[in-house]
Amino acid sequence: MKKREKIIILAPHPDDEWIGCGCTILKGLKRKKDIHVIYVTGRVLERVELAKKLSKKFGYSINFLNLTELQISESELNNKLLKIIQTYDKLFIPSKDSHPDHRLINSISKKLFSKDVYEYAIYNDSKNIFKKARGFFHQKLFGSNIVSFINGTGDKELFNVKQKMNIIKEYDEIPRYYDLIRKIN
Repeated sequence: MKKREKIIILAPHPDDEWIGCGCTILKGLKRKKDIHVIYVTGRVLERVELAKKLSKKFGYSINFLNLTELQISESELNNKLLKIIQTYDKLFIPSKDSHPDHRLINSISKKLFSKDVYEYAIYNDSKNIFKKARGFFHQKLFGSNIVSFINGTGDKELFNVKQKMNIIKEYDEIPRYYDLIRKIN
């Protein structure tokens, strides 16, 4: 019997996994891949509960590291990730965008994981609605987002887009039509 491919998605906060990898999650589950999401921070209790509900509904596993947003200790994150990620075949990490948690998680996890590593765009800058809107329209027109993937573009993942968008709306976020992912390792 062929071994199921094991995919791990590092989500800085509950909602990032669906914003950046929603189509990838749905496609992976349809193809019987073992999907595991690790949330680095808990952020907002309602989003934690929604993340738990969605994992049960779709049948993927989750883990919360419970680190504090914007106060993540590099050594603590390093130690916690070392115990988890080495048993997986592919790792999906947030791109280096404007959020300090995303940048730290990106730089640490690339050093720890020697197999296939992919960056996903979150299109972050939620405090500035104008940047968020500009990124949204840039993504729709050109297939990339200037905030997250300023140094190049990735591959679009279009799979069950409508379902992905509905889940992102549950998180009360602006829906993204597809995943933008690029292989970096």
